[in-house]
Amino acid sequence: MTLPPNTVNQLCLNTVTFKTQATDDLDQWRTQAKKIRDDWVGRGDDWTQEVAFMDALLAILDDTEPTIPDDNPYAEAVQAVQELIAEYDETE
Repeated sequence: MTLPPNTVNQLCLNTVTFKTQATDDLDQWRTQAKKIRDDWVGRGDDWTQEVAFMDALLAILDDTEPTIPDDNPYAEAVQAVQELIAEYDETE
């Protein structure tokens, strides 16, 4: 299974936004992201890469280092999220 690019972009954008600008609502986004992850887990083995993607975004929300295999199709998106958050932190 591969997520549509607009879905990947929205999940990444939400993660960046709630980590940088809308921090008061971070817990709400984390709860929603966890529900998305749990839904994907329930869809079976075909969703393993998507679950790893959401696990990585959840790790970022929890201020821990995300682990996602380099061959995961979402690895670059996770890297971009980390870079955008780091850039924001540097300007604040």
